[in-house]
Amino acid sequence: MENKNIEVKIGREENEVERLAILLSLTESQEEEKEYIELYKKMGYLSAVTGIAGMDDEVKKKLMSAIVGAGLNEGVIKKTRPEMHAVIHATADAAVGAGIDTPIAKSFQLKATIVRKGDWICVAIYGNKAIHKVTNHKTMGIGVMHL
Repeated sequence: MENKNIEVKIGREENEVERLAILLSLTESQEEEKEYIELYKKMGYLSAVTGIAGMDDEVKKKLMSAIVGAGLNEGVIKKTRPEMHAVIHATADAAVGAGIDTPIAKSFQLKATIVRKGDWICVAIYGNKAIHKVTNHKTMGIGVMHL
């Protein structure tokens, strides 16, 4: 893997949790994830990454605990009612956007990210979904909540 410098330009917004969560979800390796997380930390953001894979029923069962667990383990959220409420709602919104709640059975291979700054938190979900192995395609969803 070649060495590269990562530069993330922040727009006019003071808080860009959505954009940064999406960028983190698009990383291609754990090394790249760590670089982004470290960069975000220097910018005043907290972040975490987790993976979820399986058939839709399995993913539905794993999704919330994986994302909440990553957020708690990495110190992005605390186990308080407002913070748990915000991450749960953001995860539910991201799951809808990623198509996890459709009635047709499918398989998923997903990366979920959480990015927080102050009282704003965003969950982004990105990865592959397929009804059949020859129909595999990308999917993404985000959810944003205020604490």
